[in-house]
Amino acid sequence: MAIQRSGRFERIKKPLKSDMNVVPYIDVMLVLLVIFMVTAPMITSGIKVDLPQANNNPIESKDMPAMVTIGKDGNIYLQYQDHKDSEPLSLEQLEAILSDAQKQAEQENKQ
Repeated sequence: MAIQRSGRFERIKKPLKSDMNVVPYIDVMLVLLVIFMVTAPMITSGIKVDLPQANNNPIESKDMPAMVTIGKDGNIYLQYQDHKDSEPLSLEQLEAILSDAQKQAEQENKQ
């Protein structure tokens, strides 16, 4: 840009920019993104795999799971086969009942 001052043309110097204009790069990246989004669903690749069939027989369990409940007051209750959670148990009683049940289950599995 030139301005005429007193019969002469003087050039106005603009300050130099030290940063890079990234707008064109963003435009190119957005175009590439749109192209990718349009073409990606069109690509169908894969191979046919014959998977083996599995036997889905349910596992029958005769035993009821042991449910240990700890109340707000800290009492321990056990619901397991013939033990119902009507009366609180001590830790020693709970340990004895569960260890007996484990031994019994191990003996049944050996047979």
